[in-house]
Amino acid sequence: MDDPGSSTHNKVVAGHISGNVVQAGVVESVTVVAAARPRDEVEAVLEVVAGLSGDLWQRTSHTWEIHPEAPVRVSWSRDDELSVEDERPLLSEPVITRLYEDLFVREGLRQVILVGEAGAGKSSAMHLLYKKALDERADKGDPRAPVPLWLTMSDWDPASLDLTAYAVRELLSLPGLRRRDGLTRRMAELLVRRGRIALFLDGLDEMPTGLRAKAAAQVNRATHGGTRVVVSTRPGKRGGDKDIERFRWPEVVRLNPVDVPTAVEFLLHKQTGQDRPAWRELADYLTANPDSALAKALRTPLTINLIRHAFPHAGSSQEKPLDLVRDGLDTPAKITTRLMGLFLDRAYSTEGVTGRFRRARKTAQHARERATLAWLARRLGAKRDIAWWRIPLEVEVESLRVKSALLVAVPVLAVVLAGSAVFGWPEPWGLAAVPVGVACLVTFRIVPRAVLRAPATLAWTGPSPADLRHTTRVWLLGGLLFGGMAVVSSGNWWAMVAIAGMFVVMGLLGAGYGQGVSGGLLGSATRDLTDSPSVTPHNAFRADRRRTVVAAAVGAVAACAMCAPLGLFDDSVASGLVWGVGMGFTGGWVSGLGPAWLLVVARPSFKGPARPYRFTPTLRSALDKQVLRQAGLVYQFRHAELQVYLQRSG
Repeated sequence: MDDPGSSTHNKVVAGHISGNVVQAGVVESVTVVAAARPRDEVEAVLEVVAGLSGDLWQRTSHTWEIHPEAPVRVSWSRDDELSVEDERPLLSEPVITRLYEDLFVREGLRQVILVGEAGAGKSSAMHLLYKKALDERADKGDPRAPVPLWLTMSDWDPASLDLTAYAVRELLSLPGLRRRDGLTRRMAELLVRRGRIALFLDGLDEMPTGLRAKAAAQVNRATHGGTRVVVSTRPGKRGGDKDIERFRWPEVVRLNPVDVPTAVEFLLHKQTGQDRPAWRELADYLTANPDSALAKALRTPLTINLIRHAFPHAGSSQEKPLDLVRDGLDTPAKITTRLMGLFLDRAYSTEGVTGRFRRARKTAQHARERATLAWLARRLGAKRDIAWWRIPLEVEVESLRVKSALLVAVPVLAVVLAGSAVFGWPEPWGLAAVPVGVACLVTFRIVPRAVLRAPATLAWTGPSPADLRHTTRVWLLGGLLFGGMAVVSSGNWWAMVAIAGMFVVMGLLGAGYGQGVSGGLLGSATRDLTDSPSVTPHNAFRADRRRTVVAAAVGAVAACAMCAPLGLFDDSVASGLVWGVGMGFTGGWVSGLGPAWLLVVARPSFKGPARPYRFTPTLRSALDKQVLRQAGLVYQFRHAELQVYLQRSG
């Protein structure tokens, strides 16, 4: 929705980065590694990184149309020459090739700074240059060519994490990376420090003002070490370039506002048949009135693409592009707002849906989705990022408690009833309801804490020495203590062995609980996803949902191991197993409960003709319709103006 040929304006990656600054001592260790690493091994690892980087680009860009054409003219200014104002070529394949050659082929220190207003296509240009670097490396088969790596600057804190550490962290979190691929932390540091990785840094202007100077200093340091860097940013207020001046070796590429002749050229592009007269009428008006509100509104690829989407059948429809003038819209802001509304109407239209019943159902669903998006926009306020795992925080907690309790209590009740029917009912029979009550109470208590958790995934790496020490402590303190009590009370040594073994299992598994309990396999394998900027929102949602299911299953296993041996005292091992499964499922589920399952049961609360819709399908549908864009783990509205429009229309 950014320009007629390049509707991709999304960030590929974004994430919350935390960690320590890589110390100077790392350089020495990298030098040792470099001497020990055969060249073939380094090239093999770099080839793996190139493949993963290409896969990431394909996955994050597959919903957007990317073409090397945009209605924007670019101008250069290098550190070693003055810009030529007369030379303003269109952003196209030759321009991308020139950018690639300046960055990767030209000798010397290279920093390419892409500057443009909101909607000018900076991220689109970076996407195209990023893809060009991947294609050139693959076509020429040059293993020495740097591999591009996309990083986002909005959440990077250069005061606590240097650029090399940030890039290494991103490399190690590439989706699809396997242990046998050979990309260790030391190898990643080697690739970054030796300039084998080219860094694409998106959104300098989105950093806090006080951090930009530090970020530029670290970029200069990396460039001096041989790293190629691309940075995108908006021009400073009142046309100032203070941020750009902080770079030592910049090649500034400006994406200029669209002039009227260029806008006319792209508005008429591929307009044929009965549609062309309506667009020709608009072109004639813009040419005759270059200072009109409509001409001023159509100064970015974003608005040009919007108007093309707003009137897809201008020839056969009663609505014409020039109606924007006839309707009395006398400011660029009003025209942009109208274009946003028309774009949403087209995105959520039922055109092509056959059947009266299906059309009515689809219309109602679209109205509910738009109402839910408007609710989200209002909740965001001035913020841009839709962190999906924070959405449950905006929902009434009592509603979450009730729905989550039902989600846990129903399977627990099914297990207890089925087990009691097979192995015999307890006396009194009402005891079968105890696990269900416990499940509801525990869920009610844990939900307010669970909504504060970040999405997580499981990365199986095996128990660390700390985990093994944790297991030993659990076994010694719990197993021997309770096992000794069992021997004293019953004289059954087998009961002691069983109970001690049960505590070993619980300690090794982490008691079946994920983020709530440290130690054990599950605890050590649980990894926070907010510091993995390469993961898409949908992948993070699925990973967190899967982690909760695994935690529940492991919790059931651990509780079975705990409850079944207790049955040795009264010869009711089967009853212990049944109760163990029910209680273990409850403990594992609620202790491992993550935001993904809370988002499934969460619903917005608002009044209006359209009822709220489920969040997950609403977000996915809006992404497919290009109403939202992906930015790492978060979603964003396609443009700030669209977010403002929904806030006002809700």
